[in-house]
Formats: sequence, C-alpha cells, structure tokens
Amino acid sequence: GIRLSGSLSRIYGNKMIVLCWSKGEHKYLLDAYIRYLAARASGYELQLCFISSSKKAIFYGISIEMEDAKSRLVEILKLYVKGHDNILAFSPELPFIPKDIPHLTFDSFKKDSQKKFFEKYQFPCTDTYIMNKYHEGYFNKETSFEQYLENAKILLQPLSEMFPEYPFKKPK
Repeated sequence: GIRLSGSLSRIYGNKMIVLCWSKGEHKYLLDAYIRYLAARASGYELQLCFISSSKKAIFYGISIEMEDAKSRLVEILKLYVKGHDNILAFSPELPFIPKDIPHLTFDSFKKDSQKKFFEKYQFPCTDTYIMNKYHEGYFNKETSFEQYLENAKILLQPLSEMFPEYPFKKPK
C-alpha cells in the first residue's frame, strides 16, 4: 500500500484557507482539492476556502464525506504511482475546463496541447521530457487522448463539483 504523510498548513479553526495570487488558477484549485481530500480522509472536519486574487472573490468548497475523500485520494495516488512508470497524460495547464471534459475531441486535444506547450508557452519549452515525448508523437496519438480523458475525470472534473460557484473559463 501507499502511505501519505505530510503536514497541512493554513488551517484556521475549521477552515482550510488557500490563497492564490496567480491568474492561472487551475493547478492551484487542483492542489487545494487534493490537500482537502487528504485532510478529510484523515478525519478533519474542514471547510475549504479558495481565495482568488485575480477574481477578487472567495470560493467555498463543498463538503466531502471522509470515506468518499479516501476513495478519491486512492484514485489520485494510483495515478501518481502510474506516472512513475510512464508519462501521465495530464496537465492542469492544458486549456480545458472541467465541464467540457466529456465533450473533448481528439482534434481539440492535439490542437490545444500543441498551442499550450509550443506556440503560446510563456517562454520556449525547456522541459526535456515533454519535448522528447512531443518529438516521439505522443500528443498525436489517440491513446494519449483517451488516457488524458480518464485522468482528467479523476483530477479535473471534480473541481467543478468541489467549487460550484467558481467561474471556470477556458484559458487564452
């Protein structure tokens, strides 16, 4: 089995506070979600509060039961372990919003992956691993797209449920 250990910060009373200064908030929402799952799976009764500087708003997470949190966390940990053997077809920085995951097409995955990592990257992509996979044609394989969809169902789709008031929009 896997043992998850660590410490949780920014817990005040029964609130877990996450403050985000970035405009690209998807990866911070995912981080907050995973930390919340870990806290709930450990038996902490907390309310998750995501404070968005860019949106000038606070978004409250829904409550997740302890057993459900454990189950979700186990699925995420399985992906983590799987990612040690092969590239994990997922990035919170890909320009997809949670509610659109079931409607994604292979063509939009290829196009948006290309755009994100190579055309609109903030600076030239220097991640050797991603570049090698790109040159091997990884992002042009339908199996990569199918793996992305499966992983996004576990990692990205739950964010819409977790933060029902958060205005998810496709990044530019």
